[in-house]
Amino acid sequence: MSRGTRSCLRRSSRSVKSKRVCKRKLVLAVITFIDAEVNADCEISGRELQKRMQKKLHVNVSISLTNRERRRMDWVQTSTQYCPMIRAENKEKGFSFCTDILVQKEEFNHCIFTDESTLRCDKFLAKQFRQLSEPSISKS
Repeated sequence: MSRGTRSCLRRSSRSVKSKRVCKRKLVLAVITFIDAEVNADCEISGRELQKRMQKKLHVNVSISLTNRERRRMDWVQTSTQYCPMIRAENKEKGFSFCTDILVQKEEFNHCIFTDESTLRCDKFLAKQFRQLSEPSISKS
């Protein structure tokens, strides 16, 4: 047996791994699912969207196809814009609270103070999705 024949036999005797077959086109139900999920969570990533489709719809879709369909539905990715948390009516309440604290001579022995670093109490990512026709959403 020649050397080429032996290597050919070795290759053909290997177990063939089943490839993960992904859909190339999406049906209307999957497209509406993507639209609903992005509308509910504007910070959802393509990978998370892919996992939810696999779990809920039992549809195997690549991340690139997911992102492409999201762009076709006019969902654009923008950076998250932050705005101040204090509303105008709360400024007066804050001022009166501070003057009361000064009158009471509070020493704040039971408090922890931080510098100007960012504290996050909720999930805020650097990127978010919005409809092309809508203005950017500001997060406090």
